[in-house]
Amino acid sequence: MGWFTPATSQLNQLLLLTAFSINPATQLYQLCSPVMPRGSSQLKKKTAQAFRNYLLRPHNLKALQALCNDSHSPQAALELMKATPGHSCSNWTEFLAYGFDISTENSALLAVFQTLKSNASSQAFTSVPHVSHQEKRAAAHALGLFDKPPQLFELIRSYGGDLAAASAACHQIYGFRIVHRTRIPLKKQLSVRTIMVEKPSSQPNTAAVTSKNGFFILKGNESTVFLSGNGPDYTIELVVLRDIIMNTPFAAEIYRWLHEVVLRACKVRRDVRPNHEGKMIQVGLNMGPRHARILGWAKSFTAKLSDVEKAANDDNMIGAMSLFWNIVKAVFPVEITSVVQKCLDDAEMPTLATRHIPEGAGFTIPYNGKDYTFRTAERAPPEALATCGYSGPVHIDPAFCPWAFSWTVSREAVSGKPHSAGSSYVDVGLKVVVQAASGTMSAAQPNHRHGTTVSAGMVNCGFATLFTRRVEEGYRDMLAEGPRVIAFAPDA
Repeated sequence: MGWFTPATSQLNQLLLLTAFSINPATQLYQLCSPVMPRGSSQLKKKTAQAFRNYLLRPHNLKALQALCNDSHSPQAALELMKATPGHSCSNWTEFLAYGFDISTENSALLAVFQTLKSNASSQAFTSVPHVSHQEKRAAAHALGLFDKPPQLFELIRSYGGDLAAASAACHQIYGFRIVHRTRIPLKKQLSVRTIMVEKPSSQPNTAAVTSKNGFFILKGNESTVFLSGNGPDYTIELVVLRDIIMNTPFAAEIYRWLHEVVLRACKVRRDVRPNHEGKMIQVGLNMGPRHARILGWAKSFTAKLSDVEKAANDDNMIGAMSLFWNIVKAVFPVEITSVVQKCLDDAEMPTLATRHIPEGAGFTIPYNGKDYTFRTAERAPPEALATCGYSGPVHIDPAFCPWAFSWTVSREAVSGKPHSAGSSYVDVGLKVVVQAASGTMSAAQPNHRHGTTVSAGMVNCGFATLFTRRVEEGYRDMLAEGPRVIAFAPDA
């Protein structure tokens, strides 16, 4: 599938938007937000309605009217464009054209856009930076989004099953090595809720995950694929890739933006693991509290923000997660990504959306003072996490898909500790400790025991995409009930 081609699997029906509760006898669900099929005409109508509703909000309509009188600066035009839900506009001319097109049903809005289009003063805003199609394709190539992903098992077979030779070839071609390692029996693994440390500790309920205790320590500069089993029937257990897009001209600015997206999201959104160290926030499809059994787009904001600010924050999260997802599909072995894509297609899951930005294709990332909007690119899957300074004890995350992905976008010492220690990912059954480093992406198995060592003065910021069983089961039950369709609308 080409990077600019959205997923083609269709949902059997549209989903709904209204708050709901569960009837214990019938297990009936009512949704609290819309989930749309990919590429449908209904999606276009809902996107237009969301755009129109956004423009008709009193403060936005007032800003548009002020622009008619040329009393605002180009920055005001930029702010309006950046926060538009669903349909991102890369320049003022495009904003005017689309706004005029969808305003014919509202006389007040139509009058504003007629004035803006005919008003010579609106030409001042055509200086808003525009990104050409060629620039977008060059960016996608530079970021490696058109790269052909590794076909690991085919490469191993080409070396007659010789893992040492295949590992040397993988290191030369892709930059990672292959390590064979066997997962230990469950009864010998660290128990759930054990707190893991990287140095021996006398604290209760702690375990030192050290080489002395049989753990494989993967250093922060090592990219590795861990395999188990006997050839030719190997099983991929864990994949760790370093220096993602680090060697591109985009690296410094993109990573700085990603770091800011995480910090901002963690500042204004609800912590979903309040009893753990650091913070973890969630965006996208969510089942709500376990006692409530609510399925819909997460209502995660805790800070008092305007709709414009919420939409802008959502847009940044969708942009960061979708960039993450498209890199995942380009750099991880197809043996992993093909399984994940099949899980998504079989479950007919939508792409990432929020209460302020409807589901669909396309996302935006900033670079060099311009917004690169990829309108037809596939968005990330519907469940997204951002974490800052997070660490958690041994646990499992029940998932309907055997893989989850993470991306560490920054790592900072807050108390002078060495960067090799603290906040390291641990695959408990495989007995592998992955030392954290900026620019690291991992593919791990959430249904196996895992966790993170205590931070020890280190703060990692990053993203994760996962595929929780609760969401998939609720979504499947809802589809079976054939819910009615309710128009998209943001929070009141």
